[in-house]
Amino acid sequence: MNVVSRRAACEFVVAFVAILAVMTPTAQGQSTATSSATPAQTITVRGPVTTVPSRDWLDYAQLVAIGLAFVTILVIRQQLRSSDRASRQERSAEQAAVWMNRDFREVLSPVWSFFEVSDVDDCIAKVRAWVTAPHSEDASLPGAENGPLLKKNDINHVLGVIEEAAVRYNRGAVDRDWVERLLGPAFVAMFDRCLWFLVFFRVQEGWPSMCNEWEAMVRDLRESRTVSLRSIHIVRNIRALQKRRRQQSEGTYAEITTCRMQRVRVICVPPSPETATAELWDQSRQLSSSLAVDHNRIVGFGGPPGPGAAAARWTAIVIPTSIDYTKEDVERDSALRGKLEAYLISTTAAADSQEPSELTSTAEPKSSEGQ
Repeated sequence: MNVVSRRAACEFVVAFVAILAVMTPTAQGQSTATSSATPAQTITVRGPVTTVPSRDWLDYAQLVAIGLAFVTILVIRQQLRSSDRASRQERSAEQAAVWMNRDFREVLSPVWSFFEVSDVDDCIAKVRAWVTAPHSEDASLPGAENGPLLKKNDINHVLGVIEEAAVRYNRGAVDRDWVERLLGPAFVAMFDRCLWFLVFFRVQEGWPSMCNEWEAMVRDLRESRTVSLRSIHIVRNIRALQKRRRQQSEGTYAEITTCRMQRVRVICVPPSPETATAELWDQSRQLSSSLAVDHNRIVGFGGPPGPGAAAARWTAIVIPTSIDYTKEDVERDSALRGKLEAYLISTTAAADSQEPSELTSTAEPKSSEGQ
């Protein structure tokens, strides 16, 4: 809380105490009134009686004090709101300055290129580079074509900056309108390209909450596309409609609400990927491509792998088709992942007696009906 907020809060407390002091009679006044009372007397009144209420200046003073206190509270409340909004706008500007900083852009540009995958082969090559990097400061990750190689820490730094911005956005620590206008399209586009990596990282590294705040922020930014007059959620639809109108007036609606279909559907990671041979990674590429097309041939498989299979277990990672995936999509992809891993284990059980080309040919699709 800044100086203005603290001063306004103190004024609010003083005004509240003043109200209590005016409204509460003092003990001394009560005792004086009791001691000065005359002894009880019996008075008989005959005929109609008319009473005229009398008021002294203290009664009017109390009313005036209450009115002044109410006005003071309204003024202080407005000061608090203005001060809080100014603070949130200042933090929003600082956040945008970090994103636009020249040094940060030099790291962001190649990281953006790393997240951009053209096909399954490109994706598997980047997955292999990630899992085989000896340490986080080793420059071995491919970035832009003919550009410098990346480090794991470069990607971790960019994701950390975005996640921090998302936490502030979701907790209301920044002005959401400003963030939406300045950085909203960039955050959505980055998440769209980064989805395959986030899903891979959550499974491979065992970190299911990786960038959850970022995902929640993107869903909130894209809330305006789900406005429906048939929905029973009236308040949410009114808020989404207001957000849509604001985004349309700012010219960011199309950028925020447009997304593309993911170019990778399945990522097959070989057992012990850090030391896997080139043949296994070539097999991974072929399996990832073929199993993403044909799901009908593995419908009979499912369930966890049997005992002793963990040492030679392939990992199947199913990427959502778009960033707008739902809870039902997650459940469907989880079931598909179980079937894929069971299929990979059963298929690769004969790896010692078959050539890699023979093994991968068994997974080639016969048709594209399951796409």
